Amino acid sequence: MPLPQEKRQYTYVDYLAWPEDERVEIIDGVPYMQATPSPEHQEISMNLSTQISVYLKGKPCKVYAAPFSVRLTKGDEKKDEDMYQYFQI
Repeated sequence: MPLPQEKRQYTYVDYLAWPEDERVEIIDGVPYMQATPSPEHQEISMNLSTQISVYLKGKPCKVYAAPFSVRLTKGDEKKDEDMYQYFQI
């Protein structure tokens, strides 16, 4: 991803144009690069996901493996270009 331009707010539309192999979040219109998780992080994440999944078996909730993309809205955004919050969890 090219370096962000100063004083520009990026949106979900900008995110869609970036290369798929780059992990990026947009917080208040500012893009942040993310590091790839370490093996230790992945092991902990998988162990926690397994335990939570076992607990939730038969319940209406679901467990998703990371990375998982989330767009947060304030409720008044109607278009992708109005969304300034995009997270990779």
